[in-house]
Amino acid sequence: MLSSMGAAHIVQGWFTLDKDITAHDDGTLTVAPTAIRALTQVLDQFSTALGRAPLLAAAG
Repeated sequence: MLSSMGAAHIVQGWFTLDKDITAHDDGTLTVAPTAIRALTQVLDQFSTALGRAPLLAAAG
């Protein structure tokens, strides 16, 4: 469907359960290590689709 709407780049999405993200009273968030790995991969794929170097996985 996205390609029929003219999308030039379609990248993989990411979903995590609310139990993997903890909101603290000071407004900060803690993300579970397994969710961080998945998010890092998806963000790097998105960066690559934008023509930028994937930085997050390299910083790992």
